[in-house]
Amino acid sequence: YPLRRQRQMCIRDRRSSEKFLSVLQGMMAGARDHYRCEFPQPIPVKLRYLQQECAGAIYNISMDGACIEIAGRNPLPRVNGVITLSFQLPQQKHTHMITGEVCWTQKGEGDSKHGHNSGVRFTCLDEHSREILWQFISAMAQNKLVEQK
Repeated sequence: YPLRRQRQMCIRDRRSSEKFLSVLQGMMAGARDHYRCEFPQPIPVKLRYLQQECAGAIYNISMDGACIEIAGRNPLPRVNGVITLSFQLPQQKHTHMITGEVCWTQKGEGDSKHGHNSGVRFTCLDEHSREILWQFISAMAQNKLVEQK
């Protein structure tokens, strides 16, 4: 009897895990429907575009891309232009170097309070970075689901 009960519990746990993964994959699938991981504090990022380098911040990230802010004193990135992001995710040592395409821009003020905002679609994401990013976003999504219960 106890062995049968343990087997039933394992089957139920497996189904629960499969359901969770299905929901998570659904959240992260689709072009604009990718789950976006919002950061309470923006992540510092080094940017290279228009033959210059500058610092910025990542406000959210998905498997597809990121929303970044660049100080208003820097030139506005060009839509459809190439941009390279170099950053570390919170509590991780791996530096990601990801090339992307600027999808949209919003011109900011010239002061340091209101920078330019841009959406970047990742176009060149190596397998190692993809795996780390997937694990990070999955863990953040799982935490968010737990908080909502």
